[in-house]
Amino acid sequence: MRTRWPRYRIASAATDYDELYVGLAGRRLSTYLYVSPGSRDNPLAYGQVAGALPVGPDWWITGHAGLSVLPARMTGRTAYDIGIGLVRRVGAVDYRIGWSAAEPYRRTRARSPVDHAVVLGVAYSF
Repeated sequence: MRTRWPRYRIASAATDYDELYVGLAGRRLSTYLYVSPGSRDNPLAYGQVAGALPVGPDWWITGHAGLSVLPARMTGRTAYDIGIGLVRRVGAVDYRIGWSAAEPYRRTRARSPVDHAVVLGVAYSF
C-alpha cells in the first residue's frame, strides 16, 4: 500500500511512505505485523499478538503484547506494550475495562520508564 499525505507536513516536508500490513486472525488468537519503511530516517516495524479467553457466558479475558522497532530519529531502539482486560457482552454491546502499559517512545521521566492507563470501552455490533 502506498500512502501519501500531501497536506500533512513534518518539519516542512511532505509525508509520503509505503506500508505493509500482514495478519492472521482466529477465534481466540490474532497476530499481525505492520512495517513502514518510510524514508531512510523513519523506518518503523510493529508486531502484536492478541487473544481472548472465554471465562463464562458472555465474559472474556483479553490480552495483548506488542513490540515496536522505533525510528532512529526518535530513539533507535525497541519498545513494548502489553494489556489485559475483561469484556462483558450484553446483547449487541460489549463493555470493556482493561489496563495497558507501554514503554514510552521517549523517556521523559527518569523515575517512570513505563506509561500505563486504565482503558474503558463500549462497542456496539450491528
